[in-house]
Amino acid sequence: MRRFKGHTGNVTSIAWSPTSDRIASASEDKTVRIWEVSSGKEIKICRGHQDKITSLAWSPDGTMIATGSMDYTVRIWREDDENEIKCFRADEAGHAGSVMTVAWSPCGSLIASGSEDKIISLWNSKSSDKVRDLVGHEETITSLSWSPDGAKLASGSWDTTLRIWKVSTGRKERCFKGHAHRVSSVAWSPDGKTIATASWDKTVRIWEVSSGKSSQHCCSKTAALTSVAWSPDGKMIVTLSGEGIVAVWKV
Repeated sequence: MRRFKGHTGNVTSIAWSPTSDRIASASEDKTVRIWEVSSGKEIKICRGHQDKITSLAWSPDGTMIATGSMDYTVRIWREDDENEIKCFRADEAGHAGSVMTVAWSPCGSLIASGSEDKIISLWNSKSSDKVRDLVGHEETITSLSWSPDGAKLASGSWDTTLRIWKVSTGRKERCFKGHAHRVSSVAWSPDGKTIATASWDKTVRIWEVSSGKSSQHCCSKTAALTSVAWSPDGKMIVTLSGEGIVAVWKV
């Protein structure tokens, strides 16, 4: 086991690089740090956000990182440079609230961001132009996940719903209801047929994309579930609870 030490505030998001040789971490200390996995060495510190960083995502080719922050901005950083290369701001048609989640499309051309302003924005990752907004959630958007083919986007919200959007048109295709509390995390399965959602109601649900049917797959007895992720083969999910307990479940 290795420990990566350097942040001076709570770590809010971590992600492996696509090549698996590096880890990026975001923190309430307003920095992004990039670490070498084999040695635990800190390679880069990226500074520029004016408030806590809430989320990060690697580009599919592993050369850039997108971050969302409570300073209302989405920023892009080059992996080999500590300075931001793009910033999407409120005064440039950006969000009017804290950015809670970011997700890079599988093809790398789009970045999705979700905010407490209840809006999902799609951005051209190269030009930094906004492509469109996805509007329909009634509360803060907490999590985003692209379908494997990049044609659709799943979103979870404090309004207790999971929604699926067609990226090319911005239209909502489905709204799944079943959780009794905030949806904290969404994850599309590797085969694209199902979506897992974690909630403050202490449950994880597995939803069939085609039918909208769901099953309560697992349940935390004592704490809200804050994060869910699939194994690469799609046979298991891993969850994180508010008590810091990590659990693995067969699907």
